[in-house]
Amino acid sequence: MAGGHVDESQFAHYAGFKKYFNADTTFGKRNCVVATYATTFFLVWFVRRRMNKNRQAAIAAK
Repeated sequence: MAGGHVDESQFAHYAGFKKYFNADTTFGKRNCVVATYATTFFLVWFVRRRMNKNRQAAIAAK
């Protein structure tokens, strides 16, 4: 049932990527959320940075 106590020992067989990014444990769910936020932040930051450089180059060319 959702929200009940989950025994973490049943997920001990996971290794590698699945160990840190599984949807069965709270730790894995948290890592998925953190990775999603970090990727979104990086993409927004990168696009804005690139747009700013293009804008500065256009101003300097005038």
